Amino acid sequence: MAHLLPTHSPGRCLGLLTVAVLACVGCGASRTAAVTGTVLHKGKPVPLARVMFSTAGAPVAVGLTDDSGCYSLSTYREGDGAVPGEHRVTVNPIRRLSEDGVTPSPINWPDISPAYQDFTTTPLRVEVVAGRTNTIDLDLKGK
Repeated sequence: MAHLLPTHSPGRCLGLLTVAVLACVGCGASRTAAVTGTVLHKGKPVPLARVMFSTAGAPVAVGLTDDSGCYSLSTYREGDGAVPGEHRVTVNPIRRLSEDGVTPSPINWPDISPAYQDFTTTPLRVEVVAGRTNTIDLDLKGK
């Protein structure tokens, strides 16, 4: 009577798993393209805003605007950009806490349509192209 031996020993499986994990280290960076830009409203920069790009089947890319309205997107690691493809874009005010550490402080947010704050209602659609730095400026309209 022949004895059957397992074809995959625990040591071999662990070795293959280790190789697979090491092969994926840094995978996120190669799947993104750099994205930078400026958010404007009536020709003026929009500071302290969270910019988010969303495309089907990929993580959302996020960036924050500085005092001059400039942003840079991150998906897997800081500054790596967004996954190439067509994206819906939202722009939301950043809420800071008051001195009590609990109450959100009032926001000096321009007269921007709330439609820009939700992926289901935003009119902003952009294309992120693989293999290059994408400069995508966003011009927001009023209410």
